[in-house]
Amino acid sequence: MAYEVLVLDVDGTLVNSKKEITKATKEAVIQCQQNGIKVVIASGRCTEGIRHQAEELELQNYGGYILSYNGGKITNFATGEVVYDITLPSGMIHELYDYAMEKHTGLLSYYHGSIVADRADDPYILMDAKACDIPIYVPEDFHKDVHFEVNKCILTGEPELLRKLEPEAAEKYEGVLSVYRSEEFYLEMMPLGVDKAYGISKLLGRLGFSRNQMVCCGDGFNDLSMIEYAGLGVAMGNAHEDIRAKADYVAPTCDAKYLEVGVTSKSDNVNVILEKICTENNIKPEECTYWGDEYVGIEKDIFGSDSFMKTEKSQNGDFYDVSEVTGKRPSGVQKIGGGVDRFLCFLHEQE
Repeated sequence: MAYEVLVLDVDGTLVNSKKEITKATKEAVIQCQQNGIKVVIASGRCTEGIRHQAEELELQNYGGYILSYNGGKITNFATGEVVYDITLPSGMIHELYDYAMEKHTGLLSYYHGSIVADRADDPYILMDAKACDIPIYVPEDFHKDVHFEVNKCILTGEPELLRKLEPEAAEKYEGVLSVYRSEEFYLEMMPLGVDKAYGISKLLGRLGFSRNQMVCCGDGFNDLSMIEYAGLGVAMGNAHEDIRAKADYVAPTCDAKYLEVGVTSKSDNVNVILEKICTENNIKPEECTYWGDEYVGIEKDIFGSDSFMKTEKSQNGDFYDVSEVTGKRPSGVQKIGGGVDRFLCFLHEQE
């Protein structure tokens, strides 16, 4: 069956660790739209916090959609029409504020392009404000000044605190709210039953497509529902192992540089460096080791950017992959895992 819809998470998927959409990603997504694929940006962010990415990908020119608040609101980015919008029960934000104060967490929500928060110095609230590029509003009297409906609330705090709080909050609000973490430091308090899969199902009904005609890509725990729901669920290489295990396919990390590096640049660079190192230190290329975390193929017979370290000069050396990503690697590459720490251990062993 042909895929007609492409759904992309933002942080850790569409944007890299620098919060940038790479040129290669931008070109690929625009090409999908030019080929008639409907693109949806699905994020836990507020609608305003996704507009920049939607504009950069030209969703307004191709009738793309923004699915914000983890599925709580859906907007046609070309027309501005809100096609779905669900909010927390009336007065729930006040109850959640009291709960957050009791549990010593931060609290944030959104209203008219601003973050509404209990404080402005919480590092996790500041992180969200920076990512969404919106201001923070701290009411003088939360109960008195906050009298509007919101799509969701987030409790913020240290990962260990929220890890313990999540099951307690889920039990407390059972049958009233959906409770789950999107990041280790964000505990989402959502309208009951609402997640990304739920929101996407609403949009698919409007578009006339089935879930089998959809590809969903993500990396966070709040992406798991849509990854499992999609005809093709894709987890990023930087996703938690539990999310990767549930996906149909594991993509490279959000920082992968496949198209940006290019075949010749990395290969040529390796050859130049080898020539210099081997000449100056009187060693042979086959006596060198080559480490990376982006060997896994992205398509049939197309491997990740680190595979281009394997050149005619270097091919007889030892190649190690420290990533945990599943997938096919070039012949001779040894998957050892452990990430950058494994590589650092190797360096210490040489001292």
